[in-house]
Amino acid sequence: MSVEGAFDGRGHAVFLRAINVGNRRIAMADLRMVFAEVGYPGVATFQAAGNIIVPGTDPPRSSLIEDGIERHFGFRSEAFVRSADEITAVVTGVPWSTADATVEISFLEHPPDPVDVRTLVEPVEEPEALIVSGAHVYFRRQGKGIETVHREATTERILGMRTTRRSFRTVFAMADRMRR
Repeated sequence: MSVEGAFDGRGHAVFLRAINVGNRRIAMADLRMVFAEVGYPGVATFQAAGNIIVPGTDPPRSSLIEDGIERHFGFRSEAFVRSADEITAVVTGVPWSTADATVEISFLEHPPDPVDVRTLVEPVEEPEALIVSGAHVYFRRQGKGIETVHREATTERILGMRTTRRSFRTVFAMADRMRR
């Protein structure tokens, strides 16, 4: 997969935490309605997992989105907003081949403390690998069905912040849609 020249620099990706897992069910049409009500009409949803593309140059405010979801659905879902340029950097910054392994990307609230990064990375052993870059964690494992000792909850506990994790393929597909 190549992303060279794939972005026109417009729009923002929003990744919502824990949508359509457990009892946190939201129809994508209802989610688009909430975005419109909080000032972001014309959004596109991708998959039924809280992946949204917001058109325009002004970044959407996470707090407005989070408050709107809580008001309409009765639970809070953290919103991780990234510009098209940031998504380009995330996709092109994957430090391994995506052909031989499952690569996942965690979106963080902000870049973590270097001491916490060391605590997170040190126990990871081959064939798994984990690299923190800015406000993102790249995680590689040998297959989706293969058991791993590193879970998203581990990242949140060690780094002391909420995260949301997506497969490389999902982030790449979002990036591809943003260029259209």
